[in-house]
Amino acid sequence: MVALVLGYEIGARIGIASNLRSAMHPHGSWGTVGAAAAVAKLAGVDAAKMREVVNVASSLTLATSKNTMLQGGTVRNAYAGISNQMGLLALELVECGFSGERDGLGSVFGAVVSESFDREKMVEGLGDRWQIEMNYFKRHSCCRYNHGTLDALDGLLAEIPVKAEDIERVDVVSYRHAAELDDQAPHNVLAAKFSVPFAVATRIVTGSSGLASFTWKCVRDNAIQDLAKRVFVREDPALTAMLPQLRPARVTVRLRDGRELKGAADANRGDDQDPYSREELSAKFFELTERAWPLPKARNLHDKLHKLEELKNFSSLFV
Repeated sequence: MVALVLGYEIGARIGIASNLRSAMHPHGSWGTVGAAAAVAKLAGVDAAKMREVVNVASSLTLATSKNTMLQGGTVRNAYAGISNQMGLLALELVECGFSGERDGLGSVFGAVVSESFDREKMVEGLGDRWQIEMNYFKRHSCCRYNHGTLDALDGLLAEIPVKAEDIERVDVVSYRHAAELDDQAPHNVLAAKFSVPFAVATRIVTGSSGLASFTWKCVRDNAIQDLAKRVFVREDPALTAMLPQLRPARVTVRLRDGRELKGAADANRGDDQDPYSREELSAKFFELTERAWPLPKARNLHDKLHKLEELKNFSSLFV
């Protein structure tokens, strides 16, 4: 557990300190160093070797492309796994005598994949504020940049339910990263998860933004496709300026009868500023696990995960 928290903390803090190039995808970048630190901790290395592992892992960072997610290039789904593999490799290389730069973090995240690296931000609140406690959880089964829009839409539709055929157009105003997700005709499931127009359309047509609303069936649904073409997204620099503390969105639904319905969101549901309840998170767990396991098995695992401190070893989780 200590290794998990340490790896998460290091990876997250590199992300906070870095200003990734705009063409980069965060997946596969600082996660490599976080993974390396975690496995090195498990291996019981001393401080000098840990430093070397971090320096070597920095040079194994992937140069990941944001366009893969925007275009539905499924190679993007391998980024996180490969970065974990590179984290394991970093420790093995150091054990075999390989070495890295003197300051791998400063070099790679200060000039190669990132525009700058702020060392003060890297260590701000170190030991007092734990990044794993500021994690966020997804109930919307798509890119986080969609979530402000979907939260605003949820609030709007809770008051006035509408049908797709009643809608003339939907206008979404959000921050820069969200505004990039403007594909009105995503060609596969991955592209759909990185499309604000699709996310809005499938939420309205299916009544949900869960797993079942981001499938091949939905991508091919004529009603969803038709509505997505009537959803328009643009950036408001004032909303971009609210990053990273807030991830805001403003939604206007124009109906064919002339009415305009408006919704807004600032902090995203599931973030540390507006966390989901334990019941909501449990519902997400079962939504995911029901695809592979019968409910009794999933329930057994769910209950054990809430009592990790009582387990003698992790292998008993699946007994």
